[in-house]
Amino acid sequence: MKRWSELYKRHKRQVYRVECGESVGTGWLMGVDHEKERFLVATAYHVVKDFVERKSEVRLLQEEGNGQSELVTRAYVHHKQWDICVLEVFSKAPDEALLVSIGPETEPGKKLQLALPGTEVACLGYAEGASLFFGKDVLTVCHGYVAAVSDRADGMHLYLIDGRVNQGMSGGPAWTRQGEVLGMISAYCGPGITESESGGIHAWPGFAVLIPIGYLLDLHDDMGGKIVRVAD
Repeated sequence: MKRWSELYKRHKRQVYRVECGESVGTGWLMGVDHEKERFLVATAYHVVKDFVERKSEVRLLQEEGNGQSELVTRAYVHHKQWDICVLEVFSKAPDEALLVSIGPETEPGKKLQLALPGTEVACLGYAEGASLFFGKDVLTVCHGYVAAVSDRADGMHLYLIDGRVNQGMSGGPAWTRQGEVLGMISAYCGPGITESESGGIHAWPGFAVLIPIGYLLDLHDDMGGKIVRVAD
């Protein structure tokens, strides 16, 4: 079992601040294609909605990027209802992508089996509050647990996380102690946050909302499959 500080050190360069017009969120490296020198970054659809629907510019920045940024080429695949968007960037990327959990909940042909309440997670993202406090982009970590598993009227499953997720962390990964991505941050409940501002996903008071990683992997075929790195 790894320490959260070890996971942060290993993966911090694989997590990006996502800027799209006035919208700011987080994205994470989920796939690399070295032959074509491109990589894929997963984020929340509502963060880059204007890019998908209005062709607004999207830039990816890192805490240690010295002001440099990557310009997104296109939305490689997206699902508005699931609040998922995968961005494609033609540029050299780190050799290793974040590990994606492929436990029994994501094996092909099997019914989605979600993590149980009590599962420990760490969420990573560019919280706006930290950026304002330090006067620069700061990658933050918050620790929490799967408090409950719920579903919407359309049957979509959601994780409710008891943790201090803040604005700007939407689209960021939530990983386990094993360093595998369990889900992606979609919404949180905070002062002034409405359902429309959280991508249409209702944020229960005191909780953050995670999209289970199984939904993103369901788009695997649309992404060509081979360039999506998952855990062995």
